[in-house]
Order: sequence, then structure tokens, then C-alpha cells
Amino acid sequence: MLPANDTPFLLERFALFDKQGAETLVVVLKATFELAHDQPPTLAKQQDPLIPADVYSSGPGKSGLLAEGELSPPKPATAITLSAHAVPTESNQREINVGIRVGPVSQIAVVRGNRHWDSVLGFTRMSSPEPLTRVPLTWENAFGGADQTPASQKDWEFQPDNHVGKGFRAKKSRRPLAGTPLPNIEHPDHPVRAPRDRPKPVGFCPVPPHWHPRVTFAGTYDERWQQERAPLLPDNFDARFYQTAPAGLASSTFLTGGESCVVMGTTQQRKLSFALPSVTPGFRLCWRTGALGLQPRLDAVHVDTDRMRLHLLWRAAEELHGKLETLQRIEAFLGPRRP
Repeated sequence: MLPANDTPFLLERFALFDKQGAETLVVVLKATFELAHDQPPTLAKQQDPLIPADVYSSGPGKSGLLAEGELSPPKPATAITLSAHAVPTESNQREINVGIRVGPVSQIAVVRGNRHWDSVLGFTRMSSPEPLTRVPLTWENAFGGADQTPASQKDWEFQPDNHVGKGFRAKKSRRPLAGTPLPNIEHPDHPVRAPRDRPKPVGFCPVPPHWHPRVTFAGTYDERWQQERAPLLPDNFDARFYQTAPAGLASSTFLTGGESCVVMGTTQQRKLSFALPSVTPGFRLCWRTGALGLQPRLDAVHVDTDRMRLHLLWRAAEELHGKLETLQRIEAFLGPRRP
């Protein structure tokens, strides 16, 4: 199965079994563009490689997801993610607004300097924010976390959509309140106001597979599954599991290129504006006896203002049970579909 890549991007393919056990081919095309203020994205001379597996800062279960593995089945709609730091533009600045908008999809947050709960004369209050430095827009700095201080294990709790953040307390927590860190990243309309508050975390990085909402779409892996389905996916597996974008950044449809993009608060210039490149790739599967065209969809947009790079990923999948071994060539091209 030889690839014939007539694009300047990176092409990869792999096979998997679908829920019915049929051989399915997945084709992925990744494009890397360089970003600059007041300029449209330009094709990067060195294309970034595909990421083979999920990347955590210190391992699954111990940290948030920094980058998702890109050798995955197609998503149900376009996922938008952002790698960035909140960047203060003035000395002694204690909070700034950050956000990203791509076409109709947007996410905003307020980022504050380090704070903690304090106790003064028996009254609980928040400390004033420290002056801002560059704050990573990671799950560790948003609201969330776990609390295993209650005496009984059944009372241990964690934030289901952010296991590694700041500020979460179990209902029966025995953790001293004074000195407990508060989140740096919050939704401007839903900040923490009291120790028992549990606002929805605001994030810009991908969602790990064992966090909500993704884990709710993974299906049921019980004894019945082991006896009747394993190693295939459960009958109740939902393809929304492949949607890795955080709440607010999952598009309801597929983006097509050309959409306006604005990133705020993550560069010294405060605002980065550009349009997604208008690119229309196509795939073609070739056998001796004929060919089949596939129209990939843009299902991942990743903006990295730390490196000033933009990644676009297109995917397509086709069930080829019994025909995969005879496939001779996979073609990738730009422009209209080939005959």
C-alpha cells in the first residue's frame, strides 16, 4: 500500500476494526503553517510530524493532556485547541482576559495571578492576586482537582471534567482551607466565590479520554462485553468519544477553511488575527481494477501561540473489509476530486 502524496503536508494511514469487526482504513493529512501578526498564515518549510499518542506533562492520571495523539479515527465535528500562555503586557498586571475564536466557535477566560484561601480573624477570604507572570493555559491552572482527605474512602471526590486543577474540595474534606490555591483560569461569569463552589472548568487543551464528557461515550466494558464483544468496541460506544476539544471549543459542524480566527491575551501584541487557510484536499484509493475517491474533513484545528504555529488535520475513513490487502496506492492531492 504505497502513499502518493501530491500535497506539501504529511500523509499517514492506518487500519482498525470498526464496531462490527470490519477492516477500516483511516487516512490522515496534517498541515503546519507559521503565524505572524498582521500576516496570513504561511506554509511552514519544516512540517511538524504527526503525534503518535497522547502527550501528558507527567503521565496519564497525573496531569492534564497537552496534545492529543493524531493517529485516531475521524471526529464527529471540528475540534479546536490552543497551546499558549497568558501573557501580561504591563508591569504589575494582576489579571487579563484570554480567549480564542475560530469561525462560530469561541472560548474566553480571565487569568489571574496566584491566589489562595486565607483566614483572618476567623473569617475566610481570598488573597489578592499576585502580579502576573506567563501563566500556562493548562488544565492544572483551571478549577478542578481531587480530594482524598475525607476519613472514609467513599467520601473521596474529584472534579469529573478536570482531575488535576486547583480549588476543588470534597464535601467532607479535612484539608486545611488556609493556604489552599485558587484557580488562575476561570470563566469571567462563573468564578469561585466560596470554598464549596464548583464552577465548570474552562480549558483550552484537549480533554483526556478518562475525563468527562469523553468517558461517558466510551461504552460499557462489563462481563457481558468480555464474553460477547471483546476485543471489539461495545455496542453502546459513541463516536463522540473521539471529540477531544474542551467544552466551548467543539464545533457543531465541520469547518471548511477560510474562517476568521482571533486569539487574545497570549502574545505581547495582545491580539492575533488571521483566517484559516482555504485548503481542499482529497484522497483516492487505488486498486488494479479501479479507484475510490474520499473527501476528508477538517476535524482538528490547533493554534500554538508559544511556537506561533497552526496545525490543520483532515481525516477520512472507509470500510474496506476483504479489500484492504489488495489496495495498491493511496493518493493525496489538493483541488477538485480526481476521476
